[in-house]
Amino acid sequence: TSRGGNMNFGVNGTAAMNVSNATFIARQLTHGGYALNLPGSNPRGGTSTIDVWDGGLLEVTEAYDWISDNAGQPHTLTVHAGGRLALPPTTRIAGSTGTATVALDGGVLACHPGGARGTLDDLMQGVDVFALAAGSSS
Repeated sequence: TSRGGNMNFGVNGTAAMNVSNATFIARQLTHGGYALNLPGSNPRGGTSTIDVWDGGLLEVTEAYDWISDNAGQPHTLTVHAGGRLALPPTTRIAGSTGTATVALDGGVLACHPGGARGTLDDLMQGVDVFALAAGSSS
C-alpha cells in the first residue's frame, strides 16, 4: 500500500502508471498536461495514462482534477478486470482542450464515501469519454 498526499501525474510531460496487486491512495490527484503554457512557447503537455489491473486499487480521497492541458493531448484512466477505482467527484480545469477518458474494462468504479452527488455525470465532471465494457460495474 502506498499512501500519498497530493500527486501531480503527467503534469508538464508524458507519464504512465500501472497499479497491479497493490493499493495506491492519494488525497488529491491532478491528472495530465499543463494548463499554463506561456505565450510564444511550445505546449508543455503530453499524454498520460493510468491503468488499474487485477488486484489493484486506486483510491483518491478528496479531489481528482483533470487538467487535460491546452495542447489537445489525451489523458486516460482505465480499470481492467479485477481492478478497483474509488473516487470523489472529478473536476476539470476551465479552458482545457485535451481529452479526458475513463474506461471500465471489466473493473469496478466506486464512489468514495461521502463523495457521491447524484448521477454518473456528477461523479465524472470534465470527462469527455466514459467507456463501459461488459463485466464492469459501478
